[in-house]
Amino acid sequence: MFFSSALWKIRAGGIFNIEEMSAILLRQHSSYLVSNSSGWFTNMIAYLVGHSAAAYTLYLFAFIAEFIFVIGLFTRKFDKYLIISFCLFAVFDYLLMGINYFTWLPFLGCLYFSKYSIEKSAI
Repeated sequence: MFFSSALWKIRAGGIFNIEEMSAILLRQHSSYLVSNSSGWFTNMIAYLVGHSAAAYTLYLFAFIAEFIFVIGLFTRKFDKYLIISFCLFAVFDYLLMGINYFTWLPFLGCLYFSKYSIEKSAI
């Protein structure tokens, strides 16, 4: 899921647009920015909307976090780092965008339990 999202960012060209994240934040939080003129969250969103390079840096980190999941298709050696990457992505995406990926956390069991192998029983 995450790797395909990274591919979509490449295909759609969003990763090559430095103002992409600022525009997404403005679109996502415009009503919140209008109704709440003060507070740390409002100030942070307003800062990121106004400073597209800082917002793009976060967008680039999110893209890299999504893109590295391709490693999971080829090896199990880095599964613990993918688990950490997923958890960080979920927390920061919830804090910044309000998108709840926590319902996907049970799927981390696929990465965690991949280190175990199923023994073939002798019939």
